[in-house]
Amino acid sequence: MQFTNEIIGARLLETITAGLYDGNLNCVREYVQNSIDEGAKNVDIFLENGNTLVIHDDGPGMDESALKKALSIGISSKEGGQIGWRGLGIWSGVSASMRIVILSKMKNKPKIRMEIDNDILRNVSQSNEPITDILTKATSEIEEVALGKRESLEDDHFTTIRLETILQNQRRFFSDNEILRYLQKIVPAPFDLEKFPRLAEVNSYLTANGVTFPNVEIRFNNERIYRPPYNGNLYYEPIIPYAFTFGEKTIAVGWFITTKESKTLKWPNGGIFFKKKGMTIGDENLIKSFYIGTYNQWQYGEIHIISKNIRENAGRNGFEYNSDEFKSLIEQVEECITQLQSANRYQAEAVKFRKLNSVSSKITKGDISGAKKIVKEVKASYAKPRSFPSNPAFIAVKTVMDSHAEEIKEEFDQIANSIDCSEKDLQAELIRQRREELNRMIDTLPKAVKESIKRSKGKGLLNPVNTVADAVEELLKEKTGENATKFIDLVARAYGFGNVNPRGDGPLLRFHPKDEKNRRFGVMVYTFYDLIINSFKHEKGYETLEWLEGTTEAERLEIMKQIVAVMGLLYRLIDHSERV
Repeated sequence: MQFTNEIIGARLLETITAGLYDGNLNCVREYVQNSIDEGAKNVDIFLENGNTLVIHDDGPGMDESALKKALSIGISSKEGGQIGWRGLGIWSGVSASMRIVILSKMKNKPKIRMEIDNDILRNVSQSNEPITDILTKATSEIEEVALGKRESLEDDHFTTIRLETILQNQRRFFSDNEILRYLQKIVPAPFDLEKFPRLAEVNSYLTANGVTFPNVEIRFNNERIYRPPYNGNLYYEPIIPYAFTFGEKTIAVGWFITTKESKTLKWPNGGIFFKKKGMTIGDENLIKSFYIGTYNQWQYGEIHIISKNIRENAGRNGFEYNSDEFKSLIEQVEECITQLQSANRYQAEAVKFRKLNSVSSKITKGDISGAKKIVKEVKASYAKPRSFPSNPAFIAVKTVMDSHAEEIKEEFDQIANSIDCSEKDLQAELIRQRREELNRMIDTLPKAVKESIKRSKGKGLLNPVNTVADAVEELLKEKTGENATKFIDLVARAYGFGNVNPRGDGPLLRFHPKDEKNRRFGVMVYTFYDLIINSFKHEKGYETLEWLEGTTEAERLEIMKQIVAVMGLLYRLIDHSERV
């Protein structure tokens, strides 16, 4: 088709290739906006063969005249109730794909097709060639095409945009997961009230305050898109309503819900999003640009812009700083976030949810002293004064927080009483469990070792661990034929070392083909024996074992279990040693 200067406006001409729509998924929003503005009731988006994005709607469609008008640049005939307004959206896929193919049909009109060669636009966008010549080269003529088998001349109406062959550097954005995530964040989708029924209250609040959503169903890969949040169990029930005003006029309305878990929430459970006519402006990070300070994101929420004087910027990732109303909104948003953060601090001080989990975990692990320490800290913290936002909108959530805090405080009181009253019982139960674990470990030992333990009368700090060493010593004597009275002489003779150096007469047993490895193994056996097993040291209370004498019985049983396991391994390794 032939482009003329009369249909090219002066607005943002450079955005066709790499300005406004810098690749990524922004183009999807533009095409969805166009579909909604044209009155579509259904918009279907899908990825074809992994490299072609298709956006299909059941709007009124276009004839040749309407398509030429839609291809105008910087000229928009959209009215105030519509979402788009810059007259650029149909070109938004240029920087993401090799071609844009447009198929459209109006009732009682032929089906038409045209194609835009994006490579031509990219290759000459920096030249001095007239823009009308460039666009004429890049676009095909509008042609009539045959109807599909199921399409009717009288009844069918639609528009299909195909972004064919997504560029290699854009494909990481155009994956199924990324597209789904983007649509859930950006498009004017409803809440999934089956998953989160309480959000019906949000719908009522927004409707009552003049916020409307287009009556359209948006699907991706045949699945309907819903906007977050999805899990109602994460939040306190009260919804915090928040109005932003300028004089007597409401310029925006917001709503927020707060997590019960007292922690930062990530999308799709956390974040505060600006929206206008249902479409998201920016992302969850935009709110932080209006607030100097720390905001722990314990909320999910939306701020819906109502005022026509507060406009999003061309990239829809922020706002134009062009009105007193917007300046007022910034100040009120900052105050709103200050109050949300104040509520977060109050919750952190009052609702010791994570502390409760921590003390329960310590009790489970047998760390009674650690549990008592946490309980003491928490009980002391309840006496400290706490402040909460004075805004009436927060009163309901404060009531629920206080109730939750009282429940947790009662649990802490119960834990404190149970620790004081039954600490001995808990220790006794822990000792019983550790003894059972030790006995189960003993059951896994070689037969000779178990029999040695059964013969033991028991003495020293580490009985029956000592008897494991007895079995090791007997095995060494049996395999070497030696009868040394000292264990060190026996093991040194067995594996050929003396003062860690090789013995002149060589080893009697071979654990490994290399003599050096044998000596090291023998030294390891004696070192472990001397460090842990030597009953003489246990009986005499040498300083080397003060660490062991200072442990509780439960801790000592755990140590015994671990030592038994090691000595059992040593026994098996010695048993596999061959006579030289």
